[in-house]
Amino acid sequence: MKHKIKFSLLVLAVLCISYGSASAVPVPIDLSTWSVIQYEFNVQPDANWSLSAGNTVATQSVNADASILLSDFNIAGQQIEGSWRVNTSGDDDFMGFVFGYQGRGQFYLFDWKQTDQTHLGFADAGMSVKLVNVPGNADPNGTDLWATAGTANVTLLMHNTIPYSDFTDYEFRLNFTPGLFEIEVKQGNTSLEEWLIADNSLVDGNFGFYNYSQGNVIYSGFTQDDEPPPIIPEPSTVLLLGSGLLGMIGFRKKFNI
Repeated sequence: MKHKIKFSLLVLAVLCISYGSASAVPVPIDLSTWSVIQYEFNVQPDANWSLSAGNTVATQSVNADASILLSDFNIAGQQIEGSWRVNTSGDDDFMGFVFGYQGRGQFYLFDWKQTDQTHLGFADAGMSVKLVNVPGNADPNGTDLWATAGTANVTLLMHNTIPYSDFTDYEFRLNFTPGLFEIEVKQGNTSLEEWLIADNSLVDGNFGFYNYSQGNVIYSGFTQDDEPPPIIPEPSTVLLLGSGLLGMIGFRKKFNI
């Protein structure tokens, strides 16, 4: 047991060194160079993204088919922070963000639904993290992006049943490192959810704001930090990584590498 504890601490130390020990000052993001990705399900109109406050605030104003306002930079090894607000009480659908974006059919998706609803499948209220991976990087369809449980093209990684409230600011933080990422959502000083997810399907890619069938969503105050705090895995994750490192050590000894 003592050896296992010592080894776990060693793995933690290696992870901390690998991901850096100090955070740089977060830099405000200029959204003027971002581009619109529009999915055509032919159910609702196209999204309408507009910028304000010196290109630091984006508003999607239309009850539209799914759309992304996509960054022009790769977020591997970075932390992104910002806030959302649904500035209407007239709907109850999806807001969120994508990351690890490789193309129109390949990305991680965080979406947040206010209420349960059957439309192009069944959507549960709450936050979800999904892996979208359409063969050939083709477009997902409406059911792929609507159904919480996932489809042949979408894998559900995490879900809770926390709804959002209208006219309320929510802060989020994404710390994205290859194979391991952390997402936290807060309302003021209250942490509503904090997920640590180990998945290496996509190890880099772009970031973007996501909106599906929800008008009057405001995305604001976004910053990026290319020297984020290290992600500290749970003990079970550390032991799993430790087992992998032991295997690598054994492999190296066996073949004198």
